[in-house]
Amino acid sequence: MTSSNPVSNWVPPDPLGPDKRVPLMRGRRLEMFKALEDHDSYYELSLMFSALAGDLQQLGANLPGSSSAALKIRQDKTNKRAMCILLHSILKDLLRSVILGTVAFDMISPTRKPAHYAADGPGAYVAAMAIDGRDGKWLNRDEIRDLIKTLNMYVKAYEAWKIHKGKPDNAEARDLDKFAREIDTQYGSRYAEQPDEMRFVNHDDATAKTQFFMNSLIQRCDPSLPGPDQIYQIASPLYVGCSESMNVSITKYQPSTGLRLVNKPWGLVCCALKYMGKHPTVVVTPVIRTWQRTDLPLAEILVTMLGSSLVTQDGFNGHGPGTTNDTSTQSVLSEAERYVLALEPHLKNNIEASLREMAERKTYFERMEVVARFPDTDAESALGDLRKLEHEIYAIDDQCAALVRKLEADRAEMEAQTKAAERYVKLLREVNQVFRIFFGPEQVKEEPTPTDEEE
Repeated sequence: MTSSNPVSNWVPPDPLGPDKRVPLMRGRRLEMFKALEDHDSYYELSLMFSALAGDLQQLGANLPGSSSAALKIRQDKTNKRAMCILLHSILKDLLRSVILGTVAFDMISPTRKPAHYAADGPGAYVAAMAIDGRDGKWLNRDEIRDLIKTLNMYVKAYEAWKIHKGKPDNAEARDLDKFAREIDTQYGSRYAEQPDEMRFVNHDDATAKTQFFMNSLIQRCDPSLPGPDQIYQIASPLYVGCSESMNVSITKYQPSTGLRLVNKPWGLVCCALKYMGKHPTVVVTPVIRTWQRTDLPLAEILVTMLGSSLVTQDGFNGHGPGTTNDTSTQSVLSEAERYVLALEPHLKNNIEASLREMAERKTYFERMEVVARFPDTDAESALGDLRKLEHEIYAIDDQCAALVRKLEADRAEMEAQTKAAERYVKLLREVNQVFRIFFGPEQVKEEPTPTDEEE
């Protein structure tokens, strides 16, 4: 793992809000960023789950699967806080990058690169793009306007295609058909069995998703933000996915693969950028490693909402998240659990930080209770609301404490196993020495010194 300070040469504006480099720092994204930056723990961010569920319900009204995904967020309280625990497993610098949308910018430069989990197992990941040669930066406002024009023309080509079905009969239709074919073959090609069908927008639902994406591009060109239009943006749209074998799945987002297996908005934008002479550089980064089968869809839902990656927000995801099932073997899941809970410190450290904040809030509640003993109706009402939150804190406290105990037990077991292995190796060497003494060195086969991995 590598770690350092992400977006080291970008300072959030004061007052905090959108600027030319991170133009969509508003609304829920701004609230999440504040919750992360203003607190040492993720507890405040976890309190936003209900609001994120509401966003998913509203913003994903036109996206299949959104309602069930929103329900899974709301059910986290009764699901042993699985999603809350997954949140605490995310490394903070990477979480900051996901919320800001600066994943490509942060990951491409070695001086900014946040630490992240290995991809050799199940989990949720984020895909981001920059422009080649720009040190992780994306487009400027002038270029985004050109991208909007290119996407608009592609949609217009689809409207014409619905009539001629690949057999244009007038000059305008022929020009649009030629343009669409050029876009479709920038990376990869059309399907051989359907050479006359457009590749990325071939039904009205795809048109709507493309329009949603263009709406977010228009917001990126907000003329009220100070600074010249030629400033490159460091925040770019994200795509969030999940897989039981991330190291296999993450390769498909690279343009060199032909983009045959990616979702349509991602493929269309990559091809449109190359058509414009802007070659995309793609970064795909694991965000959460899961260790229970039921956690894989929850991880995808969580990262999708943290990264605002729906096409109805600011990203490429055109379907509601959380529909992928995990069929990993138990041995794979056990290894993932050992990796996240015992070998890496991030989950434990983040949970302990939340426990500290919970303890401080409990002290505050207790002091409020003393104040509320005075005969004041408003104080009693406020205390009632605080007590409800206090019960919530205790519930998460119990979950976190249990997980911390499990982490400590796993770590102790590993240390015991390591010591046992060391004693075993020492015993083998001593036995080998005894055989040398009694039978002579020529009777005993030389035993190689164990390597670090063998030990």
